[in-house]
Amino acid sequence: MRVTRDSLWEFAAKAVVAVPLALWAAVPALVKALVVLMALDILAGFLSAAVAGRANSGAMWKGLLKKALVLLVISTTHVIEPTLGLPVSSAVAAFYVVHEALSITEHAIAAGVPVPDAVRRALQGKVPGDQGQGESAR
Repeated sequence: MRVTRDSLWEFAAKAVVAVPLALWAAVPALVKALVVLMALDILAGFLSAAVAGRANSGAMWKGLLKKALVLLVISTTHVIEPTLGLPVSSAVAAFYVVHEALSITEHAIAAGVPVPDAVRRALQGKVPGDQGQGESAR
């Protein structure tokens, strides 16, 4: 087989795609869910801020940095888990999965999206600008 510049570029392109996919395949399901929810939360936060007319790149960067720290916490628990003999990383990841889901819901409420009354009551007082009005009030 003759090695050409094109074949080297093709190999490099395939490696750039294959390596992250292989790493992603090894990630536990809860952490995958967390990463997806983090991305959705970032999008929901941006859309909520845009609807309110207060989109701010500084606030978005701060949120991204916090999410990076959460991933560092998850990574740390994953590393120490074998030493402890307890499923610590799964418990921590589950906590953050719930946190991200609540945050997405809070962004929706802040943007005026109708949310079921039961969810609104569960979050009442935890969402800035929410007076606990039901779906019918929106």
